[in-house]
Amino acid sequence: MDEQQTLDLLRRIRHDFGNHLQVMLGYIDLGKPDMSRQYMINLVNEMTAERLIFDKTNPDAALYLYEQLLLSRDLGVILRYDEIQLESKQLLMKNNEPLRSLEHFLGKCQDPSRDEELVVYLEIYETEYGVDLLYSCENMEPSSILIEVRK
Repeated sequence: MDEQQTLDLLRRIRHDFGNHLQVMLGYIDLGKPDMSRQYMINLVNEMTAERLIFDKTNPDAALYLYEQLLLSRDLGVILRYDEIQLESKQLLMKNNEPLRSLEHFLGKCQDPSRDEELVVYLEIYETEYGVDLLYSCENMEPSSILIEVRK
């Protein structure tokens, strides 16, 4: 990740943080402190889930996967990494993964009757042949989809 990409990522994180503060203050201004509290709890849970990215990968791969997580939000998706076994981001980056396959995968998960944001779970396994991406979400048939990104 070059300096400009790092700066863009930091801007995005600051922007999102500001939005979260506005939502919490909005609930407080409306006299709904319980909703503000619940929003904060959800935010803490999200941050706890995101920690896996930084604990399981090298710094370069962690930044790339975190950026992919933020980009998935632009698709209206909460991306949760369940497992990460990855040494290098190069193959994923070359193929714009996991974002590219996530866009194709969404049609199998989306339920127009749901008001909540869609949560998609992803396991990443690097093998001698490439990288396997295992996607799943609630109420999906089949229960998971494997995308093989090959060298």
